[in-house]
Amino acid sequence: MNQRVSNQNKPRIAVWNSPRAGGPLRWSKDLVWQINNSGKYSARLVTDMLGLLKGHVIPQADLIHAAVPITYRGWRKPYVLTVKGDYTIEKNFWKLLYPRAIRMADRVTVPSHYLIERIPALAEAVVIPNAVDLSQFTPTTQPTGQLIKILVVTNFWFPEKARGVEQLLKLIKSSLTDHESADCQVTIVGDGTYLEKIKKQTKQYKFKTIFPGWSDPRKYFPATNIFLYYSFHDNMPNAVLEAMAAGLPVITNNVGAIPEMIKHGQDGLIAQSDDEYVSFMVELMNQEQRRRQIGLAARRRIETDFAWDRVILKYLDLYQTLLV
Repeated sequence: MNQRVSNQNKPRIAVWNSPRAGGPLRWSKDLVWQINNSGKYSARLVTDMLGLLKGHVIPQADLIHAAVPITYRGWRKPYVLTVKGDYTIEKNFWKLLYPRAIRMADRVTVPSHYLIERIPALAEAVVIPNAVDLSQFTPTTQPTGQLIKILVVTNFWFPEKARGVEQLLKLIKSSLTDHESADCQVTIVGDGTYLEKIKKQTKQYKFKTIFPGWSDPRKYFPATNIFLYYSFHDNMPNAVLEAMAAGLPVITNNVGAIPEMIKHGQDGLIAQSDDEYVSFMVELMNQEQRRRQIGLAARRRIETDFAWDRVILKYLDLYQTLLV
């Protein structure tokens, strides 16, 4: 009873987001948990359409933090907008709402400097990076044996990411040609419109490919040697941060805010060309110690710069400035 009263006396924060599975939804769930765990505020997540529509009139909160654009509000409560990616290239109605939503927000946050440089309307945004709850990720020990186990995690709702997986399959084939003694098994986690097309394409390759659909990537980390990422457009992919948190060596192309996440050669490998990508795969297939070295450094990087217990403090400070 005392706890209930105590929670009612705390400033209330409503976090709004789309219900679609993926990195943004996971971010919002983590954010709500971290806010509540801080003890300073009482937070709840709103993702259902009816709840979002009602919230435009009666927010039932002291501050709204939205990862979807709000272009109308019948209240004067503080409004924080987080822009997770480049809305200008999206092929849905959301992109039309963002310019007005940005102007209406009391504060705008973005995960990277890359996004500010790409979209002039975000020039005044505050950079607060994506984060990982380290308590949910145990550093993995590299599985042994001749079979190299590769993990890919992506969102097949976006054509740029689906094309990235297409390209990855070609590069994996090239790496196996260059490294005749290696064999590999590729697990591709994710779901979306373009998944079936990718599944059909894998039939032309000799290496084994597994598609578990949308699933928690953490269950696959312990059985993984190398984590691969490739996209033709992105901002700050959570999939890469989570792989690093699990102590996996990551190879990725140079896309979006990747250089803000990885120090090339130290806690991950960023390929500037497809040929370089293949050479990095061959290198890690050959060198178990190198895989361990990069994986350990990746975990340390997350602990230092991308752990939720550090990042949440930036959000809490932001809320405090708006709720005084």
